Amino acid sequence: MNLQSLRNLATLDLSYNEIASEGTIELVNGLSICCNNSLEELHLGHNGLGGGHQLPDSLGNFNNLRSLDLSFNSFDGPLPNSIQHLTNLDIVDLHGNFLSGPIPMGIGNMCYG
Repeated sequence: MNLQSLRNLATLDLSYNEIASEGTIELVNGLSICCNNSLEELHLGHNGLGGGHQLPDSLGNFNNLRSLDLSFNSFDGPLPNSIQHLTNLDIVDLHGNFLSGPIPMGIGNMCYG
């Protein structure tokens, strides 16, 4: 898929699709490049994504993201520090993963204004 053609995409919902985990990081990286200013909602819950991988740092590149659902996947490890850059987030759902480690310090500075 040519992600460049999705540069105005505002909502992507691929929940409940059992997407193969091998391309997870590439998918998020690609979307963060082409849709970093347009994407407001990203829903990838219930897919088994991650496959023992951590959430990619490129997740923090979505400047206008308001809703993030990565629930019931297989991400592990800590939250990336880049998540603190998602200052427009209203909804975050990460439950049902294997996340561990400290919560990034800057996440406390994220506030709804």
